[in-house]
Amino acid sequence: MNMDNLKLGTKALLPVALLAGLFATGTWVSMANTTKTTVGYEALTEHSYQGVVKALRANLLALQIGEAVHIVLDYDTDRAVVQKALKDFAAAKANVDAVPNDAAKVDPQHAQAYAGFRDRIGAIREEAKVPRGIAKNTPGADHGSTIKPAELDDMAKVANLRYPPDEKLEAVVQDIVAFNNGLLDEIKAKSEGLHAGAEATIRQSLVVSVVAILAGIGFSIWISRSKVVGPLLRLSAQMSALANRDLSQQVEGAGRGDEIGGMAKALQTFKDNALALKAAEAPAASHHLRREAGGLAEMIGKFRVSSGGHNGRGRASAPRPALKTTAASGGGALRKAEVDSDADSWKEF
Repeated sequence: MNMDNLKLGTKALLPVALLAGLFATGTWVSMANTTKTTVGYEALTEHSYQGVVKALRANLLALQIGEAVHIVLDYDTDRAVVQKALKDFAAAKANVDAVPNDAAKVDPQHAQAYAGFRDRIGAIREEAKVPRGIAKNTPGADHGSTIKPAELDDMAKVANLRYPPDEKLEAVVQDIVAFNNGLLDEIKAKSEGLHAGAEATIRQSLVVSVVAILAGIGFSIWISRSKVVGPLLRLSAQMSALANRDLSQQVEGAGRGDEIGGMAKALQTFKDNALALKAAEAPAASHHLRREAGGLAEMIGKFRVSSGGHNGRGRASAPRPALKTTAASGGGALRKAEVDSDADSWKEF
């Protein structure tokens, strides 16, 4: 694109268009980065944090299984606390599958870990069924000395049978706690990264704004000086020279397609007309000069005849100096007419 062919109004709009383009680009980049940050925070809120919550529920579920066996062993089955423990133990089967599966849905990145917790807690629950069933049919430990020897043997059997599941429950609970701590550290690292990305987006927006302003100012200065003001100043100087009849000036910018090019074309036409007028005046001025020179020669000839060669007092006159007449027309070739007189004397007046 040749900027010389653009109209002045279009040239004036170019810096504005440049600024708008740079600002639009900066805004688009900022929006893209902001969207990325927003999506990242949403992922933390909807997935990672939810995974932590679900893992904690699985941890509580594992604790409830072990606690149910202990409560059933310690108290009679007619007590409300035992009834609740038995109910929680029965519901644990469904919860063992539901809680880890829900966790895997909200946090698919760690689905394998949740599945492992589900399988381990489910196996512990099945193992705890045996001591729970025996404890359910024994009196509570709170009966003290009234407990029969056979019942004490059953209670001892429950204590021995519940020990392995208790160990496994303790291990799975520790693993779930460690897993949760890892999730929290991961969330913290992602949050810090998103925060740093948000700050970088702000800095980037500021840099783009400054660059856009400086580029717009620089482009405005360049286009005004090189494409508008400079050509106008040169054209003004050429117009002044032509006004002073200096037809040697070369008119610049006639090939431009803008308003300055139109002015240059008009000035070139003025110059061409001036040159044509000057060329037309030259022959007429030469003819006028020859006519004047002929009249002068005729007048000198008459003067010779009337003078008779001597003056009236009978003495020789001083030789008449040569008479030269030079005339020149405005803008025409210089013409010179020279007439010499050999008269011997001059009349005295």
